[in-house]
Amino acid sequence: MCSTCGWANCLREIDEVLAQVDDIPPAGQDFAESVTEKLESMREWIESNKHVTDAQASAIGNMAAGIGRWLR
Repeated sequence: MCSTCGWANCLREIDEVLAQVDDIPPAGQDFAESVTEKLESMREWIESNKHVTDAQASAIGNMAAGIGRWLR
């Protein structure tokens, strides 16, 4: 288990983003489905390894920002 990478915070962020996916308008459904698939896969890996890589943390942030843009 990694105590310095913030993996638990990333799991919370993933859950927050996934909770917003259903609010994406129809025009963004392909994006929403892609984000859902990727985040669920990352969540599985992060939970199993109790670690998050820098690349994963960055990707989570980017996907959260993308969902945020669709919800404006």
